[in-house]
Amino acid sequence: MDIIRKKVIIVFILLGASFSLFSQNNPLKLNSLYTADPTARNWGDGKIWLYPSHDVPCMGCYSSMNDYHVFSSSNGVKWRDYGSILSIDKLNQLGWNVHNAWAPDCVYQKGLFYFYFPVQGIVDKKWKIGVVSSKRPMGPFESPSLVVEDWGIDPSVLVDDDGRAYLYCQFKMGELNPDMKTVKEETIVNFSDVASIPYKNYEGPFVFKRKDMYYYVCSAEGYRRLVYFIGKKPLGPWDYKGTIMAPDTVHSENNHCSIVEFKGRWIIFYHRMVCGKSRNVCADFLHFNDDGTIQEVKRTKVGIEIK
Repeated sequence: MDIIRKKVIIVFILLGASFSLFSQNNPLKLNSLYTADPTARNWGDGKIWLYPSHDVPCMGCYSSMNDYHVFSSSNGVKWRDYGSILSIDKLNQLGWNVHNAWAPDCVYQKGLFYFYFPVQGIVDKKWKIGVVSSKRPMGPFESPSLVVEDWGIDPSVLVDDDGRAYLYCQFKMGELNPDMKTVKEETIVNFSDVASIPYKNYEGPFVFKRKDMYYYVCSAEGYRRLVYFIGKKPLGPWDYKGTIMAPDTVHSENNHCSIVEFKGRWIIFYHRMVCGKSRNVCADFLHFNDDGTIQEVKRTKVGIEIK
């Protein structure tokens, strides 16, 4: 009996070790690519769609970010890479003369998927927000158009329940026209004018709506802390509410996130540094309090798995 008992114990130990290893889903397995600045979307087709930026391994320079990929997953663990959907080379062939393919976003509006991206002019150094469109969430994305300049980086777009769309960047926000390519000038406001900002440095906005509340999430404190604001209207004013994710004491790189509801669970997607300035996307579950405020998220190695 002792021998049988020992064998049973060993089997359980091995099974436990295997399960522990298997359940470590952070960072996400995105085809061995270094990715950051993840925008996650739920298009209602049973998949999470992920639109991140793409770091060149260990280059130590963000201007090495040359293109964008798109991924999808039905459970948050196994991801499909659809390949490069837009590149700096393609833009420059069309006369853009830019570099720095930084944090993007994608939204659906009236039969088309609109992919928004920031790039920097090589000569004038201005940050430009462009957009391409497609009939499918993985592309092909075509017809690049310039939307705005000098709004900073990191475009985020909210399509509200009434069909109106709003563009948010590092410094400014405003309502988009129905063409999704231009902004209504009379609606443009500076973020600093409609929010009490407790930190000097902020970037990476992501705006979403839950029930009757609008949430403006961004990075702050050297771009390492994820914080959020709540408003009653899509363009503010915004009330500061606190931290979603504290700075990483192990990986001291910047952070950037998006938040999505999928199969009844709320999920935050974010990134962490791996080597040099190359990063990997991670995901963890997120929870709301009864009053609509967000509970602070602790990073995990387990990550997410949704069945």
